[in-house]
Amino acid sequence: MRGLVAAAVAGVLTVGLSGCAGDRAAARPSGSATPAAARSSARPTPVSLGKPLWRRQVSGAAPVSRRYALDRLDTVTMSGGTLAYEGDAAAGDHLRVVVADVRTGVSRWSRSTGDRVPGTASATYRMGTLPPVLNRDTVFLDYGDDDGGELGLAALSARDGHRRWSVPTGRYGAFGADVFAADERTVLLDATTYGDDDDVRAETTIALSARDGHELWRAPGVAPDRVVGDTVLTYRRHLPYSMDDEPPATVVALDAHTGRRRWALGGQVTRAGADAGGAGTVVVDAAHGQGTVLVDARSGRRLAALGGGVDNCWYDGPTALLCDTRTGANPTVERHSLRAIDLQPDGPATVGRPARRMAYVPKSVAGGVVFGCGPAGPVLLDRSGRFRGTAPGWFQAADGGLVLLASVEDVHHDNCTLSVYRLPGR
Repeated sequence: MRGLVAAAVAGVLTVGLSGCAGDRAAARPSGSATPAAARSSARPTPVSLGKPLWRRQVSGAAPVSRRYALDRLDTVTMSGGTLAYEGDAAAGDHLRVVVADVRTGVSRWSRSTGDRVPGTASATYRMGTLPPVLNRDTVFLDYGDDDGGELGLAALSARDGHRRWSVPTGRYGAFGADVFAADERTVLLDATTYGDDDDVRAETTIALSARDGHELWRAPGVAPDRVVGDTVLTYRRHLPYSMDDEPPATVVALDAHTGRRRWALGGQVTRAGADAGGAGTVVVDAAHGQGTVLVDARSGRRLAALGGGVDNCWYDGPTALLCDTRTGANPTVERHSLRAIDLQPDGPATVGRPARRMAYVPKSVAGGVVFGCGPAGPVLLDRSGRFRGTAPGWFQAADGGLVLLASVEDVHHDNCTLSVYRLPGR
């Protein structure tokens, strides 16, 4: 199910980067030449991330310890002071999730498929269906037994792995319900019913309290996407549909406390961000050729039209949004340019003019620094797309003034090293 939506929850980032190989043939600046004097006076200040807080190989031939060893890394999730990564365990035929301290890189604890869940008769942890879900101080993992009769969700302390609570999910159908997303108050479960040919026959979103796991509400007919402040975003699709398809969808926003519908808009969510007051905005690729629009998460009011060709958007704090516009019919001729959007708390959004087309492919933004890739590898850019320096790794996530980088563009590589740096000025 996660393949149908972008997996980015406000405050929590799980990133799988697409390759830059297809873009490198097009990685040439465009536009007229700039006089030498003007280039000299407008030359941007170089940016460096300095020394890493830590660097550690997490998969491959040199694991830190056998207890935390992975043959291959699958996903990386970062939230608050917690880092969780998951992949194929180095010993045995099973998956493992490792939870570590973001600032030190020290592994705190791990769980593997086949590990018994305390308080159950014979259930073990289930992994691989969806990446692990974090809400800063809690890690949520699904569990079940071989007969499918003891399905449930366990909330584990991010600090030491002890079980805070667990709830059965078998009452939500024969397939139970998979944990999908969470913030500090709400946990979203995805209860999907499949037919004999694995097509999707029914979808339901269930909201639980992150504090103790009691059910807040359930909404049949919609699949969960993410929590944005006090709003839950879901999708409604025409049923049945094949898992290999991406059918037309309607974004349906629900009240996070009651499950009541707030608004609906045809399209797909690109990004969503919440501010400290519990409000937020949503970037939606609207249906029927309406282009990309920015809407208020609580009311659904359209704040700005971002036009067509928007490839991706990233939030850089509660009031700044940066979008990448891509032009060109194929990778050999496409060009990228950045556009800044100023988010006003109580007014319309201010959409800036697109910057000049650039020689790099942006991947994310954090602390005013744009992380991208170019012909020679990962780069650091400013918000107008100008080169500021070479990045010491490939962007994975950022939170709390820290940025997580990987030694390889595709973290599924057999040998992956993770490192954490402070963002400039933090």
